[in-house]
Amino acid sequence: MFATATAVHSTQWLEFYRPRPEARVRLFCFPYAGGSALIFRDWQDSLPEFIEVWPIQLPARGKRVAEPPIREVPRVVDALQRELPSPFSMPYALFGHSMGALLAFELARYGESIGRPPVHLFIGARGAPHLPQERKTCRLPDDEFIEELRRIGATPNEILSDPDLVRFFLPTVRADFQLAQEYNFVDAPPISCPIVALAGRTDREVSLNSMNQWSRHTRARHSLHLFPQGHFFLKESQPQVLALLASELSRALSHRGGVPF
Repeated sequence: MFATATAVHSTQWLEFYRPRPEARVRLFCFPYAGGSALIFRDWQDSLPEFIEVWPIQLPARGKRVAEPPIREVPRVVDALQRELPSPFSMPYALFGHSMGALLAFELARYGESIGRPPVHLFIGARGAPHLPQERKTCRLPDDEFIEELRRIGATPNEILSDPDLVRFFLPTVRADFQLAQEYNFVDAPPISCPIVALAGRTDREVSLNSMNQWSRHTRARHSLHLFPQGHFFLKESQPQVLALLASELSRALSHRGGVPF
């Protein structure tokens, strides 16, 4: 049975959740390093009625700003499966961008392990998880780490140029980079749902070859879709991204008849 709006709103992990009682699939959304559930606040407005968005709000941001950040992927997944209200009680899919891709992937593997696999996994701007991270910048001194943020365009310059904002913001971003860069991949059987990878054509951080290697982690279909921007293509190409997600989820539900587990 679908969780009630009251039950869902009781969790701090879903800050911008809006119920869709007639939805046939829920879409978990995980942000990139330094990002928050705010990225996905308006996605539901542009998605069909059969999709309900669950924007995941990690600690140390939004209404959870007073909480310490989490630096390990398994701890996030453990907390989600404990604290989200009935997360796998209906067909679900997962979307994660960059750092968030690892969280989406590991939650998909957890769902698979308990007999509740997702109907789809969407991966944005993150190479396959078995590939080693060539650059680990999370432990750089503050000044060098800030320059790294400038280089990749992860943080607005008005934040990086304000010492007070940097002091407030930097620990969370550094923790997110640590979570992503010190992720420990553990080999396991491929998941059963399709994996769709999304990448920016001009992304200097993630190669297309590393995106294609997500094919190793599914027993179903794998595909790669390219967008004209770089690593943070989500904003400029949001209509195209959402159209792709809607099309793929419609296809996935039609294959299973849109029925629950």
